[in-house]
Amino acid sequence: MKKDRKNKPTKKKEETEYIFMTDIDGTLNLEDKKLNQAFKTIRKSGGKIAVISGRTIGDIKEEFAKRGLVLPNFIAGDNGACLYDTKKKEFIFRKSLQKEKIKKIMEYYKKIGGNPDLIRYTDGYKIHASNQKEVKEYYKGKKTVDCCTNLQNKVTKENDITKITLAGSQTQMQQMAEFIKELGYWTDTGATKFPNKNNYQRLDIAPDYSNKGQAVKTINKVLRPEYGYACYGNDWNDASMFKQAIKDNMRIFIMGNAPQELIKEVKDYAMKMKKGKVHIISDNLDKANKAIGRMARILQQKQANNEFKNFVRKKGEERFRDGLRVEVKDFKGQNNNNNTSIPRRPYLKESEEK
Repeated sequence: MKKDRKNKPTKKKEETEYIFMTDIDGTLNLEDKKLNQAFKTIRKSGGKIAVISGRTIGDIKEEFAKRGLVLPNFIAGDNGACLYDTKKKEFIFRKSLQKEKIKKIMEYYKKIGGNPDLIRYTDGYKIHASNQKEVKEYYKGKKTVDCCTNLQNKVTKENDITKITLAGSQTQMQQMAEFIKELGYWTDTGATKFPNKNNYQRLDIAPDYSNKGQAVKTINKVLRPEYGYACYGNDWNDASMFKQAIKDNMRIFIMGNAPQELIKEVKDYAMKMKKGKVHIISDNLDKANKAIGRMARILQQKQANNEFKNFVRKKGEERFRDGLRVEVKDFKGQNNNNNTSIPRRPYLKESEEK
């Protein structure tokens, strides 16, 4: 006898009111105990947390677990090359480098005198590095790092490599960046202490179509938050994230320790687009935590007052009530209209969402 499914209760879809998307390094203070409370408040108030970082998925999960922090709902690792759903424990997407191009990169790195022990690559979840003594010491205690032999040969045979990181002199990394640009891949350079040195530069290499902005776009499309999202970051690899938020008319928070050229570029972009709301916050890491904490309390208060549910939307109506939202200012957490409103998600036509 077949079971009658007509009266079977359907599982209610979990609604998302707001998303907090944030970088880690240089933006958050993970040692701040109040940050965890803010994360809990966000989750209880119908909000979601997404960490978007240059780190791997496994490294971020390990770091949050070690500090007893609430695990983010989503993690975008390797600067947006992959996106991971922590509840389902699966990748939403993972974009890989091409084997032929990886081989060319390794050959050129060797040609300019690159040290094979300074090669690292990730599969989105784990880091793979050399088993050289200094490298093993650098990653001591890390469970999501695989230190192996003959790494330079191994990297050319692996599938699903989402990012390669090279290290060397500034001249070497400049040469590599110019070479890789011709291959059509995205690069990011900066100082590194890997492996326990102070005079090295590092070069991250990822598919050109992989960036934090794409991760933001995907998360927003998957969750469809009722009242939008906010982004927090401090460096050039956050630029695409900031610009995507501005396109969506959302709120962004740039740390004061960000390069001044980046701050200017983002401000100019917001003014050009005549969208978004830009805040420059203190370079004190605790300030980013406080900004998130304050926005979390605003979300909690609005839910408690049932303000979300009472909002009536007319078909095709633009859902922003206060006009253009371009505003650049220092975020001090004042209790005024400019800093307590949560921007609503704009109405999008079907063609605009693709």
